[in-house]
Amino acid sequence: MTSKKIISTLLTFVSLSAFAQTKCDCFNRIYHLSQYYEERNDTIMSMASLKDAISFLDDSNVGDYYWLLARKYASYGYADSATVYYTKAVLHSGDGLSRIKGESPLIYSRMDTIAINKKLSENRSRMNLDLYRQFVSAFAIDQGLRSGLLLSREEMFDTSSAIKLLVNKVFYRADSTSFELIKYVLDKYGYPTYKKLGFPTSDLHVLIMHTTTYDNAWSNYILNKLEQLNATCDFPEKSQILFMKDRQRIRQGKNSLAGLSGGSRRYFTIDDISKVDSIRFSYNLLRLKDENFPGDPLPDNYKPQPYPANYFCGKKYRID
Repeated sequence: MTSKKIISTLLTFVSLSAFAQTKCDCFNRIYHLSQYYEERNDTIMSMASLKDAISFLDDSNVGDYYWLLARKYASYGYADSATVYYTKAVLHSGDGLSRIKGESPLIYSRMDTIAINKKLSENRSRMNLDLYRQFVSAFAIDQGLRSGLLLSREEMFDTSSAIKLLVNKVFYRADSTSFELIKYVLDKYGYPTYKKLGFPTSDLHVLIMHTTTYDNAWSNYILNKLEQLNATCDFPEKSQILFMKDRQRIRQGKNSLAGLSGGSRRYFTIDDISKVDSIRFSYNLLRLKDENFPGDPLPDNYKPQPYPANYFCGKKYRID
């Protein structure tokens, strides 16, 4: 091999090593780019980048994002494509036909609901009924508490020490049940999806969000497990891990890491504004500047960092 070829091969290896990234990194970054275009009413780029993002996902993790794609097609008047992706969304998530009937009756009338229900029934016949019963029970208790059905608003906001102790004990018992269920599912199945469990799993995601509110061993376990699952692309949205960490910090009265939680002035509760973009890049987010909604002020001492090379995975996207 000539010296030129050796150097060329070495440079190629270094380049690939420097910019190595998983498929779910690419998905997550371009997915946020789609939201960026959506917020700025660039429907063409929003659709193109969403489709690019989805192309990086494996079949088992794609269901929630088919819903987004289907709704975009429906809103733009592309009935054929909307029908295709609504069908894919239902089959990958396990429910939603009644929702489509209410949202887009024209699209619903074009769908082969008999064939869809047959496939859903086949998958549900394989579900673990004991696990499903545990989930239904845990979610009913979780929602009963947080909706005021099991505890009144007066009890929830009572400042007396005796009532606060009672409320905290009730929430602790409920959330400990949720944690044991989440731990079992994450350990046995990985990140919960309909294709894995045989029943719709969107409400399990709600239990994960509620349980990670606490700064304790439950939350640490779940967040560490999600990091592990993200490394194998079983959990595709690494950015959600940072959101949960920020949400937890704000609830504990601490400054956030990346400005993902904390209300309309959340950018002013960031712990170290000089590091915020680096932290966001490590979790596949856009810069603070590019997430910024009109009307949400940025701190005067914030200086946006350039995106790392190949951040959008070889796609021809550029944000100045």
